[in-house]
This record gives sequence, C-alpha cells and structure tokens, in this order.
Amino acid sequence: MWALPLTLAACLLAGGRAYFFESGYTHHYTYKAENDLLGQGNITTILKFQVSAVNETENGHRLHSLTVDSLVQFMKGGPVMNNPHGWDLTKTFLFVVDDTGGVRLVHCHPEDHEELLVIKKAMVSVFSVHVKIKYDEKEWVYKAEETDHLGRLEHSYRAQRTATGLKLERNFSSFDDAHRFHEKTLHYDHHGTLHKAETKDRVHLKDRLPPPEKT
Repeated sequence: MWALPLTLAACLLAGGRAYFFESGYTHHYTYKAENDLLGQGNITTILKFQVSAVNETENGHRLHSLTVDSLVQFMKGGPVMNNPHGWDLTKTFLFVVDDTGGVRLVHCHPEDHEELLVIKKAMVSVFSVHVKIKYDEKEWVYKAEETDHLGRLEHSYRAQRTATGLKLERNFSSFDDAHRFHEKTLHYDHHGTLHKAETKDRVHLKDRLPPPEKT
C-alpha cells in the first residue's frame, strides 16, 4: 500500500490550461511515501525536490524537469537514514504535462538507479489528473480515460467547491487479475493553486493456489 501526501504550491489553470508549474519559476516540494509490502513493515521515504518548466510544444504540451534535492528513509522505530543506498540524486528526470493536466511522457536518465526511478515516477503520477471545471456548479462528477502504469483506465472524478477553493477526487478499482484500488484527493485554492495532494494505492493479490482436493 502506498500513501503519498504531497504539499504543493503551483499554478493549476495558467492561461486556461491545466499546468501545475508556472513558467519562469522553480517550485520546491516535499514528498512523503509510506510503503507496506508483504508484512515487512512500514518504510517511510521523504524527499525534497524541485520542478521547473522547460518549454512548451506547439500542441500545448509542456516539458518539465524534476530534480531531487534530498532523500531520507526510515522504518517505524528505527533511525532516520540520509540517502541510505548512496543514490546519485543529481540525475535529471523529465516529464510532459498536456493541456488537461495529464502526464503523458517521462524521460529517465539511463544511469539513474531503478528504485529511485520508481519513486520519481510515483511522485510525477501524483500530478496527473484530467481537469474539467464547471464554473456554474458547486459539485459535479465526470469520468475520463487516462493512461498510467496500469495501462489505459477509466477514472471517476468528483469535484467540489469548498470554502478555501476546490477539492478534486479521483478513484479507480479493478478486480481482474488482482484487487486494485486507487484514490487521489487534490485541494486547490481560489486562484487555482494546488495546495495539497494525497494518493492511496492498494493492490491485493488473488490466491492462486489450487483448491484442496476432496477425499
């Protein structure tokens, strides 16, 4: 299970397009992930990273760079370890956001560590949403087909205007080869700035053992 709270301060609807990162600025964020795998205990990862807009394409997509500034990990009751695996944090990670807010492409450095790339992709996936704003409604729902690490999926959205801005929820569940549950909640202020994001992903593998023989 992943629980990924992310504190953000970035422009969402700049010029009518769903961009999180205002051009010309370097945006600094803190990312926290709690991972519980097969009863091995909770491993908490905290990263400080920055994102900058690089350029915009003719079709309205925007390229961004992500750089990790620091990384610490610890288990419950254990010591806090600063970059315990000695990963090179200087490798640049690039990703593209389209004009609806979805992350469409990532570019990885060929020498970046595989496990660190998994974390970077998880961070970028937090930003990926399909934005539909209804200015004359206080609450609305919609569905959108999006592509992520599980393939092409249909997500359900619920948007709600709040006293501080806008709350956007995205959900998905599947029971095909495993029980998969995805929840994402994003909070925006009245200016369209993403203030906080939290995602929860759970995967429960189905029992593949054959049924016991009857005697």
